[in-house]
Amino acid sequence: MKRDNGFILIVALVVMAVLLLLGIGASFLGSTNVQVARNVSLQAAVRAQAEAGVDLTLARLNQVDPANATQILYKNWPCWYNSTTKTSVPAPTGVTFTVTITALNPSVTPPTCTSGVATNSDVPIVVKSVSTIGDSTWSSEAVVMNATNTTKNKPEFDRGIVTNSNLKCPGTCNFRIDLQAGGDITATGQSTLGDYRALYDASSNKKCTFGGEVNSNVCIPSPPPTVPAPVFESQRSDLIKAMGMTYTNATTAPACPTLMPANTGITSCTALATGTTTVTQSYSNAIIVLPKGANVTFSGTLDNVIVIADSTATVTFNGTNPSTTKAALNNVQVASGTINFSADVSNVPQTVGSTGGTSTTIAGSAFYAKSGYTFGKNVFGNDTKASQTLLSSEGSITLNGNGGASIYATLWSGGAIDINGTTSNWLFRGTIAATGTITANGGVDYMGRPEGGVRIPSVPRVPTPGNIAILSRK
Repeated sequence: MKRDNGFILIVALVVMAVLLLLGIGASFLGSTNVQVARNVSLQAAVRAQAEAGVDLTLARLNQVDPANATQILYKNWPCWYNSTTKTSVPAPTGVTFTVTITALNPSVTPPTCTSGVATNSDVPIVVKSVSTIGDSTWSSEAVVMNATNTTKNKPEFDRGIVTNSNLKCPGTCNFRIDLQAGGDITATGQSTLGDYRALYDASSNKKCTFGGEVNSNVCIPSPPPTVPAPVFESQRSDLIKAMGMTYTNATTAPACPTLMPANTGITSCTALATGTTTVTQSYSNAIIVLPKGANVTFSGTLDNVIVIADSTATVTFNGTNPSTTKAALNNVQVASGTINFSADVSNVPQTVGSTGGTSTTIAGSAFYAKSGYTFGKNVFGNDTKASQTLLSSEGSITLNGNGGASIYATLWSGGAIDINGTTSNWLFRGTIAATGTITANGGVDYMGRPEGGVRIPSVPRVPTPGNIAILSRK
């Protein structure tokens, strides 16, 4: 019996020892799991904070610069990033990180800031954010660069009919296009705007009235527009340079280029020696250079042709439309002091009118004149080319003509624009920008924007802020 009691005691002690070991093991495993969970939580938190530092920095780099709406803060980062304190990107409450910005290539000239102006700031950069919580540290970084900035048309050239002065329609105008004026907008008769708006400068006590518009909300106070005046010599210079020729001065005819400009289709260049002449030959894919003070009439057709003259020259076009589907002047660019067109014209691709051989129609072309224009309303007659056709003048532009007539173009004037004549089936598709008063004396049956907007490279453009490009992230 005593022997059995001893055995039972030994078994009990063994069982108790096993239970103790199990308890100790369970306790150890529990504390280990808690520590692992804590470490995982810390790592997640510290990583999230480091990533937040990179994200917030990228967001700031991509913001529009308050001091210059045409660029993003990337362009000026050396001036707002403090490399000493590294506090240029503040962390939200409860979040801690330190951000550094450095050039990706250490061999390039370091970006700097002098008197508030950043230099060499367009190089690719490394944004690095480090966060620490207790013994846990995490580092995140991104390699970024400033994406190429783009440009867009100056708003005054896309909006509709815009003038720094007054806009008047003494007759009846059916506008289906936005209007903007720095002066009064006055449309009498039964003039309407439909779903469009008239923007006027109410702060200067200007007025906006529409005789036939029942919607009183069509007139909206707005800051005045700032239509720039075209500068003929700058336009002529740009055209010369675009053709690969050397611009010398305002009165010197450029020499033909040795190599024709790439990606233009131009295959030849002709320098006319005679100052006063009528050119009956038709040209295509060519540059034509006129001597100083030339007076040249083109009676043939021109297709993908550049005509360059000086501010004292006169160029006249009175060629015949070769067919009902092709214009006499197609994809033509002309710079001349004075530019004249046939007085009576017809539509393309619509049926050529009774004027027959005396009609000249222009499609997809740009004309730059020093003096003003006076011509028939139907000279720009191709609806499909409305977004690509420009008539520019430092002076005023006057459109005459009666009956059914149309114009498809953008008009840009450094003076006034007058639209005269009667309104029967008269329509305009395009945009108008003028520094002087715009007047539709006879009224207009329809005025609307061109399909696809204005796609003319030579109208004034403004840069867009652009965006950053993220090259890599880790």
